[in-house]
Amino acid sequence: MWREYNPNRKRRKLTRDIEEGQKPMDSSLVRKIEKAKDYAEQPDRVKITQYKAQFRGGNNDHSITYETGRWDCDCSYFSGRGTCNHTMAMDLMLNRMAL
Repeated sequence: MWREYNPNRKRRKLTRDIEEGQKPMDSSLVRKIEKAKDYAEQPDRVKITQYKAQFRGGNNDHSITYETGRWDCDCSYFSGRGTCNHTMAMDLMLNRMAL
């Protein structure tokens, strides 16, 4: 079914988007989105050098950090061994995202 061309149709959508607090997409934003998708397919472009997170553990919350290639966690297991289930889990999650 063919719809008759209505030049006001696009204008109404633009007005509705602005009223709903959405910014209209312009051609430069569309190009940025396409570039972001392209970058997302090339994880070798990114090197995480610093990372901080709160990890909700089974008993307590823990602060974990990654800086200059080393993990750190405030749990007692990490302080005695230099690794723990919190940092191992984060390492696995981040490596999975980078694949």
